[in-house]
Amino acid sequence: MPVRIIIPKARRTGVSTGVEALIYDNTSWNDRTDSLIVANERNPSENLLRMCHTFWEETPEQIVYAGQTIRIRPQIPAQYNNNMPRDRIEFVEPKSRIFLASARSINAYLGYRFTNVHATEASRYLDGHELFRALYPTILTTEASALYIESTPNGQEGPGAWFYEQVMLAADRKKTEYGDMRLVFIPWHMMKFSFSIPFKSMEARAAFGRALKQAEKDLLRQFPHIELEQLQWRRMMLAGPTFNSDEDIFDQEYPSDLETAFLSTGKSVFTRKTIKRLRASVTPPIWEGDIYWGENDERNLRASTHEAVRAPSFLTREESRERGFGSHVYEGTYRNLRVWRWPRTGDRIFVASDIGRGNPETRDGDWSTAVVGVLNDFDRDEVIMTWRGHINTTSFGELLSALCWGLQGYVGDSVVMPELIPEWTGPGTDTCTYIDKKSLYPHLYRYETPGVRGMPAGKHIGWQSDFKTKPMAVGRMTRRVESDMIDVPDQELVREMSSFRSGVNGYEEEYGGAAGRHDDLVAAFAILCAILSIRSATVSGQSEAIEIDDDGWGSSPSSDDETWDKWAGEELPTMPGVTLRDIDDEGVDAAWGAW
Repeated sequence: MPVRIIIPKARRTGVSTGVEALIYDNTSWNDRTDSLIVANERNPSENLLRMCHTFWEETPEQIVYAGQTIRIRPQIPAQYNNNMPRDRIEFVEPKSRIFLASARSINAYLGYRFTNVHATEASRYLDGHELFRALYPTILTTEASALYIESTPNGQEGPGAWFYEQVMLAADRKKTEYGDMRLVFIPWHMMKFSFSIPFKSMEARAAFGRALKQAEKDLLRQFPHIELEQLQWRRMMLAGPTFNSDEDIFDQEYPSDLETAFLSTGKSVFTRKTIKRLRASVTPPIWEGDIYWGENDERNLRASTHEAVRAPSFLTREESRERGFGSHVYEGTYRNLRVWRWPRTGDRIFVASDIGRGNPETRDGDWSTAVVGVLNDFDRDEVIMTWRGHINTTSFGELLSALCWGLQGYVGDSVVMPELIPEWTGPGTDTCTYIDKKSLYPHLYRYETPGVRGMPAGKHIGWQSDFKTKPMAVGRMTRRVESDMIDVPDQELVREMSSFRSGVNGYEEEYGGAAGRHDDLVAAFAILCAILSIRSATVSGQSEAIEIDDDGWGSSPSSDDETWDKWAGEELPTMPGVTLRDIDDEGVDAAWGAW
């Protein structure tokens, strides 16, 4: 099949040389094969073409095998006198050519049909979309054709935005707007020989290992295969004048993972340090499948939806097909629900969702997403499940309801009924209205008005995303994540967080993914964090009730034999269920208002 590869890479990994070797070999051995090298400026293209010149010069003219003389170096036109021009290589036999072009001179080659195209330093193209709009139709679609797009990262915006967008699309879907595309990521720590410095002695190696810096220890935890010799090379590079101990710039030129490879050039909501920590803690899910309800799809057409969603099942792809269920989403996938742990006895569970229109035909159409979280009183909160897919808004209401019933039923009556927080705004209005009118699930979040003491309940169900609640939700999310108060094991969610940015449009603050990246999981996660913050302020049954005296001071009903000293600072009463993490001005207002 045709080769379509995109390669974000560290510098000096030999990728450009390797790609040129493949193109030279294919062009020099196959008749009537045209290949193209294209860079943003002419000089990088010339450097790569000189590699092909070197390949040709270093290839012996002929070899003798089994008594026969075999010519292996292709002939070039006689007028070149063994000195090929700077902008091309032409072979007489086979009749093939390698051209070079810059982004500005690409118009001269739009009438050609190329078997091989090497797009080098693609993150430096001034307008990658416009360049490939013109270039891509010139690439053959035959089995022997190949497209290689490679570059070091160059940020999420500006000239680097196009390359960033294509890399992330290939990572998420194995497909970009140009069709199937496979991602080949080469981090610096995979180069065990090129990027390492040997120690002078075993004693020096042992001493280095005892004096590792925290960032180096974190790298070892995340990538256990890294050797001390590689860390010594990294430390030397960081200390040099090129990077001057700036790890952000080092991560751009020598990336270790996709999430932190693209240096942000705008206002990122999360710091690079936070994304690194999150990336180091991601884990694969323990289960993948989906939630289904009723007996099967055929019987559900005649059954009561109100009753069907109360009979949910967590099924894998094979189990769902055997039971007679099809995929819920337009893509036809069966692994939309990812589980990192199942509910436990006593869990306080919240299901937050961001609702898209569900149209996969629209370019980059929004996903519908759900993030399932657990509020813990004495430990970090947890994300235990995520769901993502393109689905009809009404069907998504049934799915969310079935998911909540399934979470409660997983451990029986010993778990508190999960609270469902669907987004009300936009297409979510249909989902919320459907759940409410059909009485699909009773424990629904009722909109609470921000900016009003006590956050009184509004008239509609669901979370309303507007200029008041968005900054609040993002602020609560940022605080929880930056303070390491919640576990986020989902790699897809962390990837969205790495590109999540804020900006100002007029008088309102806006949030979204860089370079057209999706932020649907982040949006649901932000709603979850806002609810966790609100609900953690009052935890019923977790604290004794505080009686308020006439003078406004509280006394505990369990202190009948002792008189409480209102001036003893260490004995100050707390609000019911309030933890130290919620004691700031905003948290106190919310806690007292809810109490």
